[in-house]
Amino acid sequence: MKRMRTGMKIMLFVAILVMLFLFAVSAAPVYNTPYATYYYDTKDNPVASKAGYEFSRTISGSDLGITEMANPTDMYVSPSKDLYILDNGNNRIVVLNSNYELVKEITFKNNGEPMQIGIPDKSAGSTSGIFVDDEEILIADPVQNVVHIFDLDGNLKTQITKPTNSAIISDSFNFVPCKAVKDNAGIIYVLSYGSYNGLLQFDQEYNFLGFYGADEVKATAEVLMDYFWKQILPAAASDRMGRTVPVNYLSIDIDSSDFIYAVKYDTETLPDTEQVKKLNPLGNNILENGTEGEAIFGLREQEWDNVKNWVVSRIIDVVYDDLGFITVLDAYQKRVYQYDEQSNLMFVFGGENSTQQGNFANPVAIESINDNIIVLDGNRNNISIFKRTDFGALFHEGINLVNEGMYSEAKGIWQEILKNDSMNPLANSGYGKALLDEGNYEDAMYYLKLGNNKTDYSVALESVRSDVLSTIFPVIMVVIVLALLAYFIVPRIVRKYRKNEYDKKVSKWKYPFHLMAHPINGYTDLKFEKKGSLLVANIILVLFFLVSIIVRQATGYLFNENDLESFNIIFTLLSSVGIFVFFVVAQWAVSVLMDGEGTFKEIWIFTAYALLPYIIIMIPITLLSNVLTVDETAFFTMFNIIAYAWTGLGILLGTREAHQFSMIKTLLLILLTIIGMFFVILIIGIVYSMMARLVGFISQIYTELSLR
Repeated sequence: MKRMRTGMKIMLFVAILVMLFLFAVSAAPVYNTPYATYYYDTKDNPVASKAGYEFSRTISGSDLGITEMANPTDMYVSPSKDLYILDNGNNRIVVLNSNYELVKEITFKNNGEPMQIGIPDKSAGSTSGIFVDDEEILIADPVQNVVHIFDLDGNLKTQITKPTNSAIISDSFNFVPCKAVKDNAGIIYVLSYGSYNGLLQFDQEYNFLGFYGADEVKATAEVLMDYFWKQILPAAASDRMGRTVPVNYLSIDIDSSDFIYAVKYDTETLPDTEQVKKLNPLGNNILENGTEGEAIFGLREQEWDNVKNWVVSRIIDVVYDDLGFITVLDAYQKRVYQYDEQSNLMFVFGGENSTQQGNFANPVAIESINDNIIVLDGNRNNISIFKRTDFGALFHEGINLVNEGMYSEAKGIWQEILKNDSMNPLANSGYGKALLDEGNYEDAMYYLKLGNNKTDYSVALESVRSDVLSTIFPVIMVVIVLALLAYFIVPRIVRKYRKNEYDKKVSKWKYPFHLMAHPINGYTDLKFEKKGSLLVANIILVLFFLVSIIVRQATGYLFNENDLESFNIIFTLLSSVGIFVFFVVAQWAVSVLMDGEGTFKEIWIFTAYALLPYIIIMIPITLLSNVLTVDETAFFTMFNIIAYAWTGLGILLGTREAHQFSMIKTLLLILLTIIGMFFVILIIGIVYSMMARLVGFISQIYTELSLR
């Protein structure tokens, strides 16, 4: 009973620690996404910036002197820079020139007779995609399940229907074309709703060639488990399981070099690094990942909405413009995101549904003419035109110079941009590259770090390190010689005066170090000869906490993924000492049920002593990480593995000796301990949630009563 009461007190203490952790996390400030033009900093926080594009005007049917558009669904810019708007509700195409003046209205005819595409009412999405070149107009019609091919006057030439003479098209395949494009060789690519096999290819004679650019299935834990169960379950049961299929595409665009830009229909709740792809003729994604290590399109901040759902993006359209930039349209956030060819974000603009000009109600398509971005609004039945600003033109010029390797030529541009926005990642990265190109390595490191450009930062660091090493090389040689002398002389002196193993006495202060060298015999002596010290264990625990802070804050930039400015000592305490306490308590509780011999004090001391290898190894490797380059990542990783493996071995052997278990039973105990920790955290989380709701309810009642 006494042990149980002690355990209850300890569990209560741990619960309080976890509650403090939850409050510390929940108290973090929520960043409200700004409406104004912005970009993301290196920590994915939205930062307002000077506008790269500014709203110019809207154009509706009445502005053009024609009938108002009704549910327009798509638009495309022809090689002659005319804008073709698919006006679905009016069964027509509205054509504007590059000055946004009406050129003509195109109606559809079949053998001289009027014809209807899609369906005659104004239902959203009854027709989808339009493509125009110098010879013909392609319209993907998901209602009639065909791709209409018209001449430039709207006369029907032919139609592409579901392929029937191919072995790779099953009878159950639904041909629901929503987008279609054509390359310079006359090959037509058709995007069909719900197709997991990629785009359908048709030759110049409209014969089916096969599928192109199918997405791959990600080997997630869920996918692997589904595969495992399907291998062992009967066929009837496995057939009822969900199918694991690639993600299908939602929209496509093609550039003058026949590269296809495809947008995935992604229902995941977190930012995806491949929501936009650039497909080469082989169907492989060749879109570069940018200076930040990964290409994330759309919204980056992970926030909750009012009904506790993740706030996410849904990219529905993409355009690659003549300036060499990728611009995507987000239907959920109603924003426009623009990236360079390396997938680095430059500008974000637009906003939620509002009567304010420059916002959108239902953006359905995006295009680019010259320096302008055009967004088609399917609810307001108009187009919004955004004109590139002088700042945007300057930014684009700098990006293009950097992509061409003309770093020094772009230096003045980045200096001018940094005067207006000193923290812009791309501007800092570009300026850092210019300094690196000039051989100013130390200053280059500063700006490349601000730009989160780890690749070029590593190059600059290697050059700085080489200069320093060449200066202090004589000192290094002296240290090496002294170290070699000590290596050969000190052991002889130690052996001369060393006592034998039976007579040797190890003090309590040295015993943790003795354990590192002799873990098997050391933990046995720790158990039966009572050589452990609670004071020493607690000192090690304090050192563990301090080293955790050092590792978090002092690890070199190239290997540190933490936000150093958002350091929270309570979070660090709970994620180091808190986990230690939780592990010891959970192990003690489980060991009581498994008839373990270890007391709570022994478990505490044994586990604390096992942390010493981590403390000793991580301090020098943390300092060393500040001079290692990306090419030397293997050394950093190796020493981290050694630190964790050595610590893990100590915990394993200490647990076995504390409870006098076999190795198999020890492993089972540690597994049950981890499971127990998970369930306790789950219960505490549920209690915390209920308490938070109760506090909110009481606060609401108090507010209502005070207003009365």
